[in-house]
Amino acid sequence: MGTKYTSQSTSGYNASPPSDDGTAVSSNEVKWSFIKTKLADVLKTFGEGINTAILTHTDESILDKAVTYTTTAADHKRTVNITASATQSLGDAATLGEGYIVTIKNSHTAANTVDLATGTDTLDGTVGGSLSLGENESVKITVDSTQTGFETIGTGQSFASGTLMLFQQSTAPTGWTKETTHNDKALRVVSGAASSGGTNAFSTTFSATYATEDESAHTHTTSIPATGWSGGTHATARAYWAASDPNRVNTRNLTSGGGTAHAHDVDLDILYVDLIIASKD
Repeated sequence: MGTKYTSQSTSGYNASPPSDDGTAVSSNEVKWSFIKTKLADVLKTFGEGINTAILTHTDESILDKAVTYTTTAADHKRTVNITASATQSLGDAATLGEGYIVTIKNSHTAANTVDLATGTDTLDGTVGGSLSLGENESVKITVDSTQTGFETIGTGQSFASGTLMLFQQSTAPTGWTKETTHNDKALRVVSGAASSGGTNAFSTTFSATYATEDESAHTHTTSIPATGWSGGTHATARAYWAASDPNRVNTRNLTSGGGTAHAHDVDLDILYVDLIIASKD
């Protein structure tokens, strides 16, 4: 829509016509010229003024902008459609007045900025604030009640600026910036504050080999019950029963580690999918 509707008033209407004393004189005659200038013309002007104001107020045409632009009173309730890389500025809040509303949409493939023409104005409480619109994102903005700034009252943005998300692609989507702080790390789900830590890289950890010499010497303890047990023998572990107590459980401690290489049947070459972290502009 266009400029906010303003009340129309008559102009030229004679609210105090001359008195009629009943005499047959020219001043008491009913003449078309008197009616036209004092009534008909006034009504015509008044009606046309209302019509023009309504047409302007209800103008919903989209205003395409491929260059830097500052919104005006005539953009009230209209949509400013950005079609190229071009910053759009909101006009002076006090001049536009309380209740002024404008929608700004970014139809360009790259992100565009919406800022303030008056540096002392606020945007959602931030002096000199601004916002970024990604491709096909839009925002509806109104002048606040103090007429010293603007408030966003509706947005076509999916996520707030600064939101972090994971994407399975090499480059960040339009309107997002790829974060490079973290690389070759695993993901951990927590219920408390989000943080990061650890020492070894994801790929390094899962490509490591393991041999017995890598571990310190230690003890294995084997316990076998005196009754209810069956099975064969083992080359490196055996149990025995004391003659004086056939129900006693006997153990033998065997040492291991420190030099003898061996294999583990564990394949750590796990399948994976690479992700990136991106921040909303």
